[in-house]
Amino acid sequence: MEMEGLDEFARAVRSGNRRARPAFKAAMLATVQIADGEIKARTPVLTGRLRSSIRHFIRTLVGWVVTDVFYGGFVEFGTAKMRPRFYFKRGIDAALGTIRGIWNQAMRSLWE
Repeated sequence: MEMEGLDEFARAVRSGNRRARPAFKAAMLATVQIADGEIKARTPVLTGRLRSSIRHFIRTLVGWVVTDVFYGGFVEFGTAKMRPRFYFKRGIDAALGTIRGIWNQAMRSLWE
C-alpha cells in the first residue's frame, strides 16, 4: 500500500514532534483493526478455524494482520486442486479507503 505524505509524517516523528508518535501508533492500531475485520469478513468458512486464527498486532511503528494456520496461504493463493480465494487481498482492498482516511487525519493532527 502506498500513501502520499508519509515522508513528512516520518520527518515529524524523527524531529521530535511530541504528537507524532501517539498519532502514528493510534493510526497503526486503527489500520490493523480495520484490515483484520475486512479480511475476516471475506474469509471462507468451513469450520471457522481459519477465520478465528486471524490476528492483528502492532509494534510501535509497524503493524501486521496474520494467520497461523498452515493452510491459510493455500486458501489465499490456491493449489493445483483448489482455486485461490484472495481473502486477504480482497479484505485489504476493501479497507484501503478507510485506512487512507485514518492516516490523512493522523497527519493533519500533527499540524493543528
